[in-house]
Amino acid sequence: PETPDTVRVPAQADAPPAVPVPPVPAEPTVAETAVADVFRAWCRAARPVVGRVEFFAEHVRQTVEGASVSAVYRDANSQAQPVTFRARGGSSPVEYWLVSHAGRHALLPQPLGAQQFRELSPCMDGTATPAALHEIEPAEVRPVGEQFELVRPGRVA
Repeated sequence: PETPDTVRVPAQADAPPAVPVPPVPAEPTVAETAVADVFRAWCRAARPVVGRVEFFAEHVRQTVEGASVSAVYRDANSQAQPVTFRARGGSSPVEYWLVSHAGRHALLPQPLGAQQFRELSPCMDGTATPAALHEIEPAEVRPVGEQFELVRPGRVA
């Protein structure tokens, strides 16, 4: 018997639908902070080899033990989501630099000279030029098979 003091609660209340929560960026490691510092100094120096990944890779290896750096490519003609990167370019390849260390993978834009990165959007927010780069937060990518997938865009300022 129901009295005014009792409340009927269904055996299983309907739960509200799950709302996707964007991934929370992990705090940068000491190595990731060092890579960002090396990249900022590399870009601001604007040497003639600024756009050559192998020269940048050597600077990273001297600073961060165990880090590897390689070129990866986004197909500029692809509209697929999520954005993906491969070791070889597609029909219209856009180069980015992948820095891997301790199981984490960061993506940096390729500088072409003092005044221009090859591409920023859709992987990086901001409009800084290499020579005026004060802050860099690398984009976060994760390996999926033989390619990498953009998890979180980076930022240049």
